[in-house]
Amino acid sequence: MKWESIGVREKWDLTKPLTVGWTHVDNEDDQTFCIYLTNRVDYPPVTELVLRYVRMDQDRVTIPPPGPLHIPYNCNYRLWASACGAPETIFAETDDFCIDCSRGDRDRDRDRDRDMEGKPGKDKQGKK
Repeated sequence: MKWESIGVREKWDLTKPLTVGWTHVDNEDDQTFCIYLTNRVDYPPVTELVLRYVRMDQDRVTIPPPGPLHIPYNCNYRLWASACGAPETIFAETDDFCIDCSRGDRDRDRDRDRDMEGKPGKDKQGKK
């Protein structure tokens, strides 16, 4: 199996579906796999199941929108085609690409700041 290219310049808005494709050899036709969104650069690492039991012979599938997720939005992500229930058993992985969420960082920051209001310690700018 080999993924069609997902370029680092492409950005997946996690509130929208993503169509991905791959090629495979004939003896893989009957196999199924799961698709995981992964990030092994940032800590803690991310392994999110985004689609399960995909048939290898489909050669293309649309992943439903998984987000928003509570993960960093950056360009350190890959998709893994892996054994279902065993994401570390990787059949193929994409190059790095970017993720985003139309909900936006401003909304996340606003929610975080709202949660911090009235709590002792640092203010919104990180000063005591």
